[in-house]
Amino acid sequence: MNLPTSLLSQFESEVIPSTQLPFCQIQNPPNLSLCQIEQLNPPWGWFIPAQQAELAEFNAVDDWQPTRLTFGEDTSSPRSVDGFLSTHIRIVVLHQSNIEVQEKTAQGWRYLGQAYQHGQLTSYGESAYSDRQNYRLRTRYLVIFLDDDNQLLHSVPFQIGMNAGVGAAFNTELQQFRKEIETIFFAQLGKPVVQSPPVKDNSSKNQPSRPVLWLDFPTTRLRRALSHQLRQQQLVIESISATKPITKQPNQLITRDQRAHRRLSWTQRWSRNSILDTAAHWRVTLFGISSAILDWLGSLKPSPALII
Repeated sequence: MNLPTSLLSQFESEVIPSTQLPFCQIQNPPNLSLCQIEQLNPPWGWFIPAQQAELAEFNAVDDWQPTRLTFGEDTSSPRSVDGFLSTHIRIVVLHQSNIEVQEKTAQGWRYLGQAYQHGQLTSYGESAYSDRQNYRLRTRYLVIFLDDDNQLLHSVPFQIGMNAGVGAAFNTELQQFRKEIETIFFAQLGKPVVQSPPVKDNSSKNQPSRPVLWLDFPTTRLRRALSHQLRQQQLVIESISATKPITKQPNQLITRDQRAHRRLSWTQRWSRNSILDTAAHWRVTLFGISSAILDWLGSLKPSPALII
């Protein structure tokens, strides 16, 4: 039986270089508190430039609002880009790449290789972690957006590159979604969920004696809420001792050798830095944190620990 030399040869006419695919991006909100973001309502979400939307034949529905974003505001040459922005999306992920390393060149960022191979950091990955100015980690996706009726909004998929943090968070959401779909699928069939067999890893012989416990707390939201609450705290500063008149200390003559020797002993430093009895003493009173934070701390219960 004769097999063709390349099973992909029949698709050569349909192959499109990645550089010719339209792209979209994620616009992060500014580094503000949650209350400030709600008040100022800055633009954030999934952004498709108008030129890229035209290439993909994108049909913008009500969830995608026409928006103009300005990039490089802190540089000498900022640029404005018109496009469509949405914070509520329906999406289909066609492809997810491995974590890859890109190198900064005069023509832009170019692909070098994979950051990890067989669970081990490659030489490219080591370069990315040691020199973050000229290397970066990226995970690329091919996605298609849908409307509320799950109909395609464009005919050509968009590509999007995510850095290590955003890519990891997005991948976690995808894995959780797949688990939910598998659970529903096998429940409809009346069969137990098929678990993938564990992958044996003999790279490390010295395994820890105890499991690693991961606890998920909403630290980002709490940090923003606490920062907002601290700006509204009541602070009372009062004197608890009357200021005594300072008696002028007689000038102490020092020798020539003492003047030439700049270093002081620890005893001399402590005596110079100690508070005099004539100095006033103060009491600083901060009236507690907000009831919302106290309620959250009182009802704090860790989520089920993930044992790996």
